[in-house]
Amino acid sequence: NALNSANVKIAGGQITNRTTASHGGNLYVTNQLKDNKIVTTRRLVITGATISGGSAGTEQILGEDGTVIQESKIGNGGNIWVRAGQVSISGATITEGSATGNGGNIYANQAQLFDDDPETTANEGGSLTITGATITGGNALLSGGNLNVILIGDVQMTDCVVSGGSAESNSAKVHGG
Repeated sequence: NALNSANVKIAGGQITNRTTASHGGNLYVTNQLKDNKIVTTRRLVITGATISGGSAGTEQILGEDGTVIQESKIGNGGNIWVRAGQVSISGATITEGSATGNGGNIYANQAQLFDDDPETTANEGGSLTITGATITGGNALLSGGNLNVILIGDVQMTDCVVSGGSAESNSAKVHGG
């Protein structure tokens, strides 16, 4: 059960060139645990913002003698990593994100569906709505160069430009490939 729910709204402005060894280079939005109860992020709304140049994860670095200097770590969502009930992106520019895992620009996973009672949630569903946005130049080593969406019930994209994404080493034992 959710203790209460939070809404996150970003209107205008820029979030650029942030990096993390984990997930969500520029923006990481998820549920949190407070006093042993889940505080649920109910909505993420991004309007008119520029989010660019984020990087998630680390790649393996070898020394001249072939020894490992830095281990690789999978990171998802170069620019945005989100787990929220309703995600709305409108008029935003989301570009040049990179991830060592999935979703170079955006990684949206396990959104939750809400009813009128803030104490209850269902584990599947939710919505992702993208309108009038430009999502370009994302790069992921696994899947979803620009956008990787998992367990979202309703996905709508209207009047968007999505281009220039790449997924390297794109093979899978289970999904995609």
